[in-house]
Amino acid sequence: MSCRVCELDIKAIVLHRKTLEPTAVLQDVTGLRMVTVPVDTALAGALIIGVEQPESEFPLDHSLVVRLFDQHGFIAEALLLTMAESGLIGAVLRYRAGRRRYELVVTPGDGMLLSIRFSVPIYMKPADLDRCSSSGLPDSIDLFSQDVLLLDSISPPRS
Repeated sequence: MSCRVCELDIKAIVLHRKTLEPTAVLQDVTGLRMVTVPVDTALAGALIIGVEQPESEFPLDHSLVVRLFDQHGFIAEALLLTMAESGLIGAVLRYRAGRRRYELVVTPGDGMLLSIRFSVPIYMKPADLDRCSSSGLPDSIDLFSQDVLLLDSISPPRS
């Protein structure tokens, strides 16, 4: 039996020592497949802070979006990561207002941060996951390589 979507958890933020490019490492909940998603430096830091200090007294990235959702009664439901034919990973935040459901196209990094802030799951269709995943980290992102620095090993809290 196959699932319509596979749930993913953010497992780590890594930084390539030579290029200084941060990357989020996500793993499906079975632990069998991993996906790497490049994120910009500010988002990498915000992802780490968002997990470690979800109720920070200081406004973080996306605080305005969270306040907007709260003020208007929007309920975030899930983040869906997608993979285009070109190989680029995209993201759609699914939310509702009353009985109406909506989708908002966001960058994958923004979507991951919002999924942490709203405590909603991250999903990916099995076909997309198979196309962009590996059973371990790709050669370019090897946690045990001297080229990569593990910034933080994280896993968002489940509600």
